[in-house]
Amino acid sequence: MIEDLSPFFAGLDAQLITIHLSGGDRTITGYFDNTFLNTQIGETIMDTTQPRLTCVFSAVAGVPVSTTCTVAGKLYSIFQIQPEGTGLATISLAIEPDSVTPKVTTYLD
Repeated sequence: MIEDLSPFFAGLDAQLITIHLSGGDRTITGYFDNTFLNTQIGETIMDTTQPRLTCVFSAVAGVPVSTTCTVAGKLYSIFQIQPEGTGLATISLAIEPDSVTPKVTTYLD
């Protein structure tokens, strides 16, 4: 029996996500999270974010990695789709360079 997961995506912070496929766009509902990530490689420390989506797996089954999607007006590439075994999936995203507004910090002496 396939469970109806739609109640989990009604209201709250769920939003519409547009996945851009070669055959046309697909709109799904999911939760977007852009958590802070602090990682260290050797002596180098990098502060960044880790954008990801949680959605119903069947909505993204067959979507190729590197496909782009639009979330809240920003363009992302799908980096990885991880089925959770519960009917849901976590999608790791990478922001597309065209969607980034450069942040300029000026230091005054």
